[in-house]
Amino acid sequence: MTDLMLKLRKHFLALLICIPLLLHLGACAPESTQGTTPDSEYGKGSLNVTISDTDLDENGKSANITVKLDNPPKENVAIIATSSDPSEAQFVVNNQFQSSAELIFTDINWDVPQILKIQGQYDEIIDGPQNVFVSLEVLSDDPVYSNPDINLTDPTGGPTNLINDIDQVFRNFDNTPSNGIASFTTTGTVTELNPNEPGFKKATFPIQLTSRPSSNVEVSINFTSGTPEIADALLSISPPSRVLTFTPENWKISQSFIVTAKQEDIDYSLNTEFNFNIKSAGQYPFNGKSWSVTVNREDNDVPGIFIDSPNSMNTSESGNKVTLGIRLKMRPDESVTVKFVSSDISEGKITTSNQGILTFSRDSWNTNQIIEVTGQPDSAADGVQDYNLTYTFSGDPIYESINSNELFKEKLTLTNQDINSPDFTMQLGNLGLSESGNCDYLAIRLNTKPTNQVTITSNITTNPNEASFVNDRTNCKNYNQIIGTCQKGPLSFDQINWNQSQLLCIKGEDDSEIDGSKQISLTIDSSSDDSNYNQKNSNFSLTNTDNDYAGIQLGSVQYMTSQEKYVLPVQLRAKPSSTVNVRLASNTSQIIKDVFETSSISFNNSNWNQQQFVYLKSGVDLNAEITFEATGGGFNTTATTSINLRSDNSSAAAGYEFVYFKEAAERFTSDDGGVYAFRLKLRNEPTAPVYLKLRSDRPGVGNPNRTGITLDSTNWSLGEEIKVIGLDDNLNENQAYRIQFYDVSSADPNYNDLLPQDIHLVNLDDNYRPNPLSSNFYEFNNTVTTPNSCSTAGEISGDTSDFNIPPLPVSILRETDSPVATIKIALSQPIEGTVKVRAFSEDESEGYLINGSNRAINFQDIIFNESNATTYQDINILGDQDWIDDRNQRFKIQISVLSTNIPDYLGKSVSVCLENEDDDKAGIELNFGMSDENLLATSTSQPNTKLWVRLLSEPVGSVSFSLVSQGSLSFNSNNWSEFQEITITNQSKASSSGSLASSLTTSDPVYSNVSIPSIPIYHQDDEVHDVLIEMPDNEYVNEAGTTNSFKVALRSQPSNLVILPLDVSNPSEGRVSPSTLVFDDTNWTEPRTVRVSGIDDYQIDGNQQFEVKIGVDPNYRNQERIVRFISLDSTEAGFIVYVLDEQTDEAGGDAQVTIQLKSKPKADVIISASSTDTTKAVITQGSFLTFTTSNWFQPQTVKLVGLADGSTANDQDYSLEFSNSSSDDSNYDGLKIQSVPLKHLNLN
Repeated sequence: MTDLMLKLRKHFLALLICIPLLLHLGACAPESTQGTTPDSEYGKGSLNVTISDTDLDENGKSANITVKLDNPPKENVAIIATSSDPSEAQFVVNNQFQSSAELIFTDINWDVPQILKIQGQYDEIIDGPQNVFVSLEVLSDDPVYSNPDINLTDPTGGPTNLINDIDQVFRNFDNTPSNGIASFTTTGTVTELNPNEPGFKKATFPIQLTSRPSSNVEVSINFTSGTPEIADALLSISPPSRVLTFTPENWKISQSFIVTAKQEDIDYSLNTEFNFNIKSAGQYPFNGKSWSVTVNREDNDVPGIFIDSPNSMNTSESGNKVTLGIRLKMRPDESVTVKFVSSDISEGKITTSNQGILTFSRDSWNTNQIIEVTGQPDSAADGVQDYNLTYTFSGDPIYESINSNELFKEKLTLTNQDINSPDFTMQLGNLGLSESGNCDYLAIRLNTKPTNQVTITSNITTNPNEASFVNDRTNCKNYNQIIGTCQKGPLSFDQINWNQSQLLCIKGEDDSEIDGSKQISLTIDSSSDDSNYNQKNSNFSLTNTDNDYAGIQLGSVQYMTSQEKYVLPVQLRAKPSSTVNVRLASNTSQIIKDVFETSSISFNNSNWNQQQFVYLKSGVDLNAEITFEATGGGFNTTATTSINLRSDNSSAAAGYEFVYFKEAAERFTSDDGGVYAFRLKLRNEPTAPVYLKLRSDRPGVGNPNRTGITLDSTNWSLGEEIKVIGLDDNLNENQAYRIQFYDVSSADPNYNDLLPQDIHLVNLDDNYRPNPLSSNFYEFNNTVTTPNSCSTAGEISGDTSDFNIPPLPVSILRETDSPVATIKIALSQPIEGTVKVRAFSEDESEGYLINGSNRAINFQDIIFNESNATTYQDINILGDQDWIDDRNQRFKIQISVLSTNIPDYLGKSVSVCLENEDDDKAGIELNFGMSDENLLATSTSQPNTKLWVRLLSEPVGSVSFSLVSQGSLSFNSNNWSEFQEITITNQSKASSSGSLASSLTTSDPVYSNVSIPSIPIYHQDDEVHDVLIEMPDNEYVNEAGTTNSFKVALRSQPSNLVILPLDVSNPSEGRVSPSTLVFDDTNWTEPRTVRVSGIDDYQIDGNQQFEVKIGVDPNYRNQERIVRFISLDSTEAGFIVYVLDEQTDEAGGDAQVTIQLKSKPKADVIISASSTDTTKAVITQGSFLTFTTSNWFQPQTVKLVGLADGSTANDQDYSLEFSNSSSDDSNYDGLKIQSVPLKHLNLN
């Protein structure tokens, strides 16, 4: 604290101490001015005080007191504000509440207004608005401010001039809730279970005061008037006193009334609702409040089941399960069978071995049995689906009686979570388009089963002239690489073929122009009434590889007899951009030039593909290689051919001519797949086709793209093109090799066994990479699709010596919860080159390939090379769910070489046989509802009953189920799994039994073989042989003799007198009157009253159930009927004491007291008697008494005889006392017996 503050405090203390003296002597002032008045030269200071508001409240409403000086002080001025009632209002200082606050003004801040914040306080009491006075004290050593004027501006703006201290009034408005007691729930449910049993419920009524009382508040609970007396026997209330007490100290703590159900062995299910009154007493506002609350009691001694279920009742299409524990609510008289049924087996199936059929005996009725429900994949994107478990009872008649009238009235609702995402699985074949006629394809299938047909259209939106759709793969040069059948579109998917890939095939178009490779855009659009598949679109990019290049095609020299000249055919390989001139190369020798009569020829973009002829002289012998060159129009190239002229102008000898597209010095391939191309043609037309085979002498360095060619009368002059592909030979430096022709055969003897010369090439090392002539990898036409048949799961067939596939651990899949079958594949030996294989399923409706994310794929490509040729790679397959009874289906996973640069792997393929295990079985499920499991039941009073029918598997066509004369139901692939109902009507007037014929009509070959037996039906004429009972309002009588009644009439008119005996199952608990009922043909409709009364059995045996049996008249042939009653036990343990004579005297007069039990004990009861004053009287009979099960009701006597004590005192009082009873009967053990007061008469 600063020196200034210490000084102010001291000054203020002195001022407070001197106040009494000031009042009496006028002699007290601050120590600096004591005994003086302010000097006139200083004048008199003033404070300006402004108040923002005078209203506060207990919710924290505040007001500001703003203080400002009018002149600078010479000494510090302290302003101290104090609240008269801190419980109602306090100042806020540094975010804390204080009863007083202080402001300091100096000569620096004197003109800056300072604020005091005062805030209303919550006092927890209902006390209405409260006034709070705030006093301001001004302290200073400055004489100007020793007694300043205070100018107060009230909230309305009016100024007031006050002198010295002020008291300002604030009002704190009360916000304490006036209801006294917070609202609470007024209903609850209790169950007749132990707290640790599933399903236990208790009713809790929490009571909470909303304000502090000044004295105790009591809240009580009791049954409302008119509540049956059985209520106390069925419900327990806590606290036992039924009173909650709140004090000023504990009022904030919530207290509760808790109601629980007592456990009984009797069916009290008619007593389900009990009403209570909760009342409060105390001062305002707690006095006189009242609430009505209701408790519903669930009796467990009623037929039914307890179901122990998890918090989440969710299954899922991935196989998540829900496990339920089932037990009966009460012990049955006979074994009970509970049958559970799923309302939609395509969403959830009962998968426990018991199939949802549980049997409970009298001994195992309360033992949990388990059923498990597993979510089913339906392949449809149908979102979250609710389905139900319904159940019916059979066996015990009491349980059968509670079967619902409608199949789905009693049900458990489960939810199956959908895992299906509606979309397309689409994969490009990546075969590559080319202007040579190569095709690529897009494989498309749906991910989920659609609800309606899905149509897919396709368009080429970019460079549409570069490609077109084809619907016949044989139109493609690489047709053997295409898996399946091409469809031009539009493609159509439905509920049957949705999971089978369909192919859109796209063919590259040849435009004859040297325009380079062109990219095209393929757009896919869908339309459907299924919103999941409507207006979906995708885009794919493909490239059409240009096959056109600037080149000259030279034919073979031919002798034209008509013109007596040789001619050499010439044309261009592609359309030029302008005129192209073709002439002999400039370095051609003059000797050769002299042979040619044509010096040059010209081509343009109109005639480029038409043959023109170069003429040569006749009568000349010349055998040489001739080179032509082309210039202009983008053509700057050469071509070389061989000519063989004879002076006798005879035909040229059989032989071959090569057309090289590069000079000899440029005849190379390269390690990275560089290609060299040449053409081979014949010198003259053969008389029969010529077949040539070719190979590389070093296949690890480079290989031809073809293993053989054929030259015949159609192509001998232009020949066939051969491409040679270089391989990465892992060798240093360039490597020379040859392409060799061998095994030449022809029916033309001039060409048979005539071999062409070898082609010498060089494979360039990695250090030198010229641009290849065309694509750096040539793909072979070798994908093979084998017939879709195999004999054994796990069987591996095809070119097994070229592949290494170990036996499969899993070769049998399942439609539901399928294991993953994994095919491990590698090449059988190391390779020098690359082998690309493609794996696909030949029947995706039975099994499909999946990727690493377990998503379906149309096919899988695997590439083997030098580094991984013998390393296994995995192909994973899942079984597909189809819900159709198609038995176990075998299918193949086909693995074919798609492309390679190793000739030995051309056309190689292998297949693996798998089997998809069918879990569907065609059949009809019949549910008889509340009827017996094996028959339909009708009666005269209820001529209609219902039969519920569904299929057990999805049909491939419609199925019609018919009941003769009753109607028919239609099932298809959409509704097969859900029950449909058919109503059976029997209007017969007599009891009968028989059967209904049923039939199935379908085009489904499997369901055509499903036979359905005739359905038994029983009809009962219930207008005869039965009684009509008007049940009592409740089932209670008591041992005090309270009666109850019910009424009986006949359901149908008898032909003779009907006598029905009445009997009570336990005569010790109840009696019935009359003992018989008599009806005839005139009064059979008049109800007769049967009275039932309770009998006191003098035993403490609790409430007892008994039955009144309405017997059978053999002539009327009615069924025995029972009406149940409960006798409320009113017997209690206790003693009846009777005083025969209460006086003794000194002359030996005696007193006698008798004692007996109130009720029959279960074991002997022993008591002893004693006199409290043996100087006055002693017991001569009955000191020890024993009551048995035989004499409990007989009074036993205790006799006391008076004694002379020689005293002259007045008559004396004493008592006969009994010990607490002793017995093995807990009801009678330790009971206290009231003492008997006696008097001893003094005769002196």
